[in-house]
Amino acid sequence: MNDEVRALIDYRMKGACDALEEATILLQRKKARGALNRVYYAMFYAVPALLASRQLSASKHSGRLRRFIENL
Repeated sequence: MNDEVRALIDYRMKGACDALEEATILLQRKKARGALNRVYYAMFYAVPALLASRQLSASKHSGRLRRFIENL
């Protein structure tokens, strides 16, 4: 894995971790709908990181989901 791919994975996982942290804060404030939204986005950021680690990509949301399911 080259440095560019590693940087991309790190960037996307940072977004996922940030979203999970935000979800935790929202849950503590009893804001379940907002927390669920942030968990969704944590997955939205983590999936392309996983795909990149396998040298795969997709430009659209539906493509990301399809590639993720195909490569579980």
